[in-house]
Amino acid sequence: MPSPFLEDPLTLVPGRIATFKKWPHTRPEDKCVPQTLADAGFYHRPDVSEDSVQCFVCHKLLYGWASDEDPMAEHKAHCPDCAFVRLVEAHGGGYEKAPRQAVIDAECARFRAKFTYLFEEEVRRRLQRYENDLQHLKKAAISFVNSNNPVLSSTVVKTRNARKGFAC
Repeated sequence: MPSPFLEDPLTLVPGRIATFKKWPHTRPEDKCVPQTLADAGFYHRPDVSEDSVQCFVCHKLLYGWASDEDPMAEHKAHCPDCAFVRLVEAHGGGYEKAPRQAVIDAECARFRAKFTYLFEEEVRRRLQRYENDLQHLKKAAISFVNSNNPVLSSTVVKTRNARKGFAC
């Protein structure tokens, strides 16, 4: 019976290689070719930029590749704590070469990283929305105060004075 985590095509090298259909570095002398990138745990993210890649475990996004850069060395330099980097160093390859427990440990780290990434994205999205709403409210309040409403204007002045410690 196949393991459920292997149903995700990105967990294995051929699935990651399949994402590199329009990869810009394909000359024989290039180091950052689809095979070495996939071996380093990356899949292509052309939706970000033409040479963006993302690790399927730690979700680190890298771009701006020079043709002579080594994908695994870059992965290790930018994300030394990645469970996939540690797995490759310990077992000489990805999921295909590692013992079952090492793969399970890497998958646990992958899911933690994925949910952390999704949570942080949602927090950023909501924070931006709240900041936009606050700006709109500030503009509306200023516009309303400046509308020469005598009752509102005197209330605002009293509130400001109360905050400053003046008697109304």
